[in-house]
Amino acid sequence: MRKLLVTAVSALAFAATLGAGSALADVNVMTWGGAWTNAFKKLGEDYEAKTGVKVNIYTMQGGSNGGFAAVKARKDDPEIDVWTINLIAYTKAVDEGLLEELPKSEIPNLADVS
Repeated sequence: MRKLLVTAVSALAFAATLGAGSALADVNVMTWGGAWTNAFKKLGEDYEAKTGVKVNIYTMQGGSNGGFAAVKARKDDPEIDVWTINLIAYTKAVDEGLLEELPKSEIPNLADVS
């Protein structure tokens, strides 16, 4: 079962959590459109060039509520690894048991994130 990492901080934090030792065959990111999608596409391209791990970017339809509905629909077979959301959707996702904590031991460069 894939782990769903929820982040509402910055694209830089996203890049830092994807250490070069990532065991994933690919990384699926769901984010808002516009500047968010553009930023994650650029980070994904850089990450793929550095590691060979493909980063797939999915734009949320219907904002955070649409993203929440998509994650909830795939609760038993999640396909998203990183999801940028707001606090309201995050709280609902926690209440629904949709999120799994990413163990600090799986973030080899955590010390580099400020």
